[in-house]
Amino acid sequence: MVIGTTGWYDKLPDMRALAVRRGTALLYGTNFSIGMQLMLELSKKMTAALMDDGYTFSISETHHLSKLDSPSGTALTLRDAVISTIGLDKNNSETQQVLIHANRTGDIEGVHTLIATGPCDRLILTHEANSRRPFADGAVRAAEWLSKQTGVHEFCDVFNKF
Repeated sequence: MVIGTTGWYDKLPDMRALAVRRGTALLYGTNFSIGMQLMLELSKKMTAALMDDGYTFSISETHHLSKLDSPSGTALTLRDAVISTIGLDKNNSETQQVLIHANRTGDIEGVHTLIATGPCDRLILTHEANSRRPFADGAVRAAEWLSKQTGVHEFCDVFNKF
């Protein structure tokens, strides 16, 4: 089973147990775009390189008007990548230091930006999806890979294996 939606992670332990009990495979993720997966890796590297030099981090995300979750699951995953690199617990109140600005407008598929603001400069890392195609391609590649697997896998951990 491949799951690319958010809002169900409180059920992950049950789904994990079910997959193990049935000897099947489960793959989940907040974003199946390969480009976004690379952005997550680059975000960790950027955070690690700058976190001790007085930089603060924020995230901006923009989606179409009909997107229901705000902030998006991808924005939360991006924030989790930053705070785990810094060494914070994602349930700690200090995570609020990594602000997420969520925008809903027009028919934008998805734009996610990590902003690192330092005392003398600013770095911006952005992923912009121009269509749903990158998500569909990633999900198809994931399903093909998963058909030969068992166990529970998170997309960000396995996307580079196919």
